[in-house]
Amino acid sequence: MTPTPHVRPMSLGSRKVLFGSLIVIFIVLLPVIMFYATGYRFDWTGNARSIVSTGGMYVTAPDGNVEISLNDEPVSDLRVFRSASYIQNLSAGMHSLVVYGDGVQTWTKDLPVFPHIVTEVEAFTMPEIPQVRVITPYLLEGASVVFGHATSSTVVPVLASTTNTFFFATSTRTTEYVSNPEYAYIDALFGTSTATSTSLVDQVVSGMEQTFGFATEERRVVATTTKTEQDVTLFSDGEDVYASWRGELRNRPYYYCIDYESASSTISQYGEHVYASIEAIVASSSSRNVLLQNDRTRVCRDKIKIDRKRQNVLDFDFYPDSTDHVLMLLSDGLYVVEVDDRAWQNMQLLYPGEELRMVVDGGQIFLRDGDVYMEVFTELTE
Repeated sequence: MTPTPHVRPMSLGSRKVLFGSLIVIFIVLLPVIMFYATGYRFDWTGNARSIVSTGGMYVTAPDGNVEISLNDEPVSDLRVFRSASYIQNLSAGMHSLVVYGDGVQTWTKDLPVFPHIVTEVEAFTMPEIPQVRVITPYLLEGASVVFGHATSSTVVPVLASTTNTFFFATSTRTTEYVSNPEYAYIDALFGTSTATSTSLVDQVVSGMEQTFGFATEERRVVATTTKTEQDVTLFSDGEDVYASWRGELRNRPYYYCIDYESASSTISQYGEHVYASIEAIVASSSSRNVLLQNDRTRVCRDKIKIDRKRQNVLDFDFYPDSTDHVLMLLSDGLYVVEVDDRAWQNMQLLYPGEELRMVVDGGQIFLRDGDVYMEVFTELTE
């Protein structure tokens, strides 16, 4: 019969030694872990062998197939959290961040990293070739019916990719085709939309020219509709469009604010346009825009101007499901522009064209290009 093994408990002396050893290890490692967590690192590369302060970057990129490079070097040691990546152990100072991928436009930004602070940034990458779906009045077995002598290149731009399957009808008879209810719905949206390629002021001035027979100087066009989404309002002021935060100060997005200690160097870190607005707030001593956060004083702006490439603004709206990006319909096409103006605002072309009209409905972006209705996609279609 095999004897049953018995585990003897540790002696009282051994337990005391083990407990004391664990306490010593805890006391030794606790400050090391705290220093490491707050951004301190030991520099083994320098001649002085010293402790340095580091920061990090938290980069949100909705497209999971993109690559990230920092200071012209690919970033391989990323900590990925869903659609965001954390880059750690960055030295204090300016860093050049680039997000790129196959078939998408490149996003780039120069941002400062501060000791013990994680710099947040949200990148976006629109398709290099516009991705569209044409919406026609009639369908045939799921295919979009196109009448007359049209070809696929005349229905959509040559440099666009479409998800449609087309049926090119040789006659104008419609009895054998199925009416497309989506077309009727989209047509109604554009029929009732306030979007227009000519502002009210331009219409009045045009009438004066016809009545009195004189020509005025070239006019710029800007949409006049105010759009509000969550705590952000988009509005026009003169020829420009602004994004304004209407919510509580503590919930204001990070790119509206900067550290007060770095305000004097903002002109070199974020640009003169940011410095001018921050300087005005500091000079006014307004506590309404001063936020104490993690023992640091942050100064926040109320509004940010959206880049329009010095073009006429025909219409604007929020990017679907986001208040961090804006759809800007300009003279030469539809653009996506980030509200974050630190260093500069990235602007990417979504669809090229002149005299376009835009409607955003249910998270979808619809355009009217001439007589053609289409949905424009912000991601690559398979």
